[in-house]
Amino acid sequence: MLLGALAAPSLAHAQGHWPSDVITLVAPAPAGGSLDVIARLVQPGLQQRLGATVIVENRSGAATSLGAAFVAKAARDGTKWLINADPQALIRR
Repeated sequence: MLLGALAAPSLAHAQGHWPSDVITLVAPAPAGGSLDVIARLVQPGLQQRLGATVIVENRSGAATSLGAAFVAKAARDGTKWLINADPQALIRR
């Protein structure tokens, strides 16, 4: 039993470098709107700090719900981010 407990840490694998892909910063508003402007102001700093390509994508409609739903349903790989001014919460189960 003790031998198995001592061997267990050797089974752990290191995670790869994150982010390993392009990060999409979703602005759930039309191009030129306040959320779009904020996203485009934040984008260069994020890109530099993370060392990854960050793009801004506008997904407007339904009072920001379309963009929020897009991010909520995206793969859980950390490459889709939402910038929003509404008090919304994305809960994943």
